[in-house]
Amino acid sequence: MDLIAMKRKILPALIIASVIFVSGGNSTFALSLESKGLFQFQYENTSSSSDEQTVNELFIRRLKLTFLGQIDKNFKLVLEPEFGQGEPDIKDVYLMYQGGSFEILAGNHRVPFGGEIFVDDKKLMLIERSIMSRIAPDRNVGISGSWKTYGGQLIFQGGLWNSNFNENAETNLISDYLDDDKIFTTDFAERDSDKLMLIGTRFEYISKGYTKSTGPYYDTKGKKRMMFGLSHYMTASSPTEDGPLEGVTGLKSSNGAGADFFFALKNYNLALEIGNRTIDWWQYSFSLKEKRTVTSIQTAIAAQFLYFYSPEWAFTARVESLEYDSGNSILKGKYGNDSDMTTTGGVNYYLKKQNMKLQLNLINKEQKMPFGKDAIKSSTVLLQTTVGF
Repeated sequence: MDLIAMKRKILPALIIASVIFVSGGNSTFALSLESKGLFQFQYENTSSSSDEQTVNELFIRRLKLTFLGQIDKNFKLVLEPEFGQGEPDIKDVYLMYQGGSFEILAGNHRVPFGGEIFVDDKKLMLIERSIMSRIAPDRNVGISGSWKTYGGQLIFQGGLWNSNFNENAETNLISDYLDDDKIFTTDFAERDSDKLMLIGTRFEYISKGYTKSTGPYYDTKGKKRMMFGLSHYMTASSPTEDGPLEGVTGLKSSNGAGADFFFALKNYNLALEIGNRTIDWWQYSFSLKEKRTVTSIQTAIAAQFLYFYSPEWAFTARVESLEYDSGNSILKGKYGNDSDMTTTGGVNYYLKKQNMKLQLNLINKEQKMPFGKDAIKSSTVLLQTTVGF
């Protein structure tokens, strides 16, 4: 990241943090401050039939700081800068209103798509989030609201967000390759340049005793806890109806739908997710000297399981897949792959007094290629230490 880009990301965080801290000491503006953090250190070793995907390194995966400024009983400021993997970033910065069964967020925050995406990093079953996170819009600048009813067990969420299509994803669209699965990006330090508006909605049913932030359950009493959710998002077309210039390809619009289910009984935890994303993009034909709109349909499926052997030890497993273009087989992944199939097994060790978690994951991944080409196969060992403070 260059110095200018770093300043654009970090300076707003410092300004907002200063406002929170200074306001906390102002007797005319009674704002109480709460802070917490998360540190993750990781080792990755990946052997692959593709040299581009070979990895052997130690790195700081994440240092996340969260500042909560309580303005009064209804209003709260949230700021969450994150450092790690060489690129400082700001994840969340928003004003929250909470009143009765209603909640309103205004600022940079998540689009409600999928169930696992709202689970805290330190509470995930495995080290990496599921493949559903790769097709989710994630965080953008916008305003959203939620309404809880039926004793808080039914939740409706919806909102409007500003976004941009990720330039890294568009780099090799001229070759029909999607270089980055995360097609949306945002920079709240700048005004929106793509004029891309995104609408996101979610319906959720949760059983009593279930909360998103708690993660997997260890419950010897055998209480059943479950959550079921339906998500949807859609965007306007961007940047113009005429498409890009000659010889240039670009993303035009996207919409997605997903369903997720979580169930816990005694020491067993199960999570299922399925998502479908449609991408409209401009494809340019050099031979015909014309551009056309292509629609690609992507499907992601993930099933993960966790079993607590004891309060300290848990065993985990996940199977997941992503189809890049199940509609017309034109769009490919970054390496020309038609689909990804991944299986993961692991073990977690919890040190609750120290608020720490140690994880080991063994990952086997197969990237299927077009007919006549060998699949890319890789094996990964991930070790991660997570500390909450």
